[in-house]
Amino acid sequence: MIKLVVAMSLVRRLLCFVGLTAGALAGAAVPPNIVLITVDTTRADRMGFLGSKRGLTPNLDALARYSVVFTHAYAQAPFTAPSHATILTGTYPQFHQVEDFPVPLSPDLPYAPAILKAQGYHTAAFIGSIVLDPSQGLGIGFDRGFDTYDAGFHLPAPGEDRYSSTERRGEVVVEHALAWLGEHTRGPFFIWVHLYDAHDPYQPPEPFKSRYKSAPYDGGVAYADSAVGRLLDQLRARGLYENSVIAVMSDHGEGLGDHKEEFHGFFLYDATIHVPLVLKLPGERFAGKRIENLVGLVDVLPTVLNRRELRFRGKRRGNRCWA
Repeated sequence: MIKLVVAMSLVRRLLCFVGLTAGALAGAAVPPNIVLITVDTTRADRMGFLGSKRGLTPNLDALARYSVVFTHAYAQAPFTAPSHATILTGTYPQFHQVEDFPVPLSPDLPYAPAILKAQGYHTAAFIGSIVLDPSQGLGIGFDRGFDTYDAGFHLPAPGEDRYSSTERRGEVVVEHALAWLGEHTRGPFFIWVHLYDAHDPYQPPEPFKSRYKSAPYDGGVAYADSAVGRLLDQLRARGLYENSVIAVMSDHGEGLGDHKEEFHGFFLYDATIHVPLVLKLPGERFAGKRIENLVGLVDVLPTVLNRRELRFRGKRRGNRCWA
């Protein structure tokens, strides 16, 4: 019986993807651009728009004022690979079965870039860390459906800086993304920008390093916010912002000693699974709307694809196409 329920649930989701793709995307007069931004390892309680007084996220706070904010959004796993697999497939970890970095993402799963590419979208990903680089035996299958999967990391040589080998600063990731956008000025696009700057060992560049000397994690969050700001500014300057769906979220949080967990990957407390989630719609529809209901990152992909069917009515879980 359990297997039957699981199978039926997956079939419903697949049917949902097919229906909404044909209706919401192909039926749109001007298909929207879709920008997915994942700020790795970022706690919800560091966001100004979620009540933080630390002043770390002025750019995200500004975006939130013109977006739908989900105040109680939760990751389905406190770990980078399975959480991103959930975001990009709209399925729970027990379906996609990506439990760790070397576990491949099945080609049989619904997958955001493949769905959108089939609808005529240009697709590209810009990754901040080797942990999602398929060519290095990690994040296997994550490049499926992307015209461009911009990773290219390698293990560091003796004495080599990690930002020249296994990671990229957020500003570099964004510059790569902007260069790609400059070459794809026509037709709708789906772009994924992954920022890794809040991840340990918490070494933000200046001026964030000095400004947050006593709280380097906060410095990483603030630096990532500045990179998001740079991307948003350029989307506006290039006339790409207005007709874009912009979805910003973290894949998971960070323990920082809460419940005796310094980092993440083991426990399921709010510190590591309560994440920021902001959705800016074309024309800033529903600007300033705050959804207090519990939602998950598993909801993101069907919500984005089914954007024309969004309903915010009382307590109804109307943000999911299969609610």
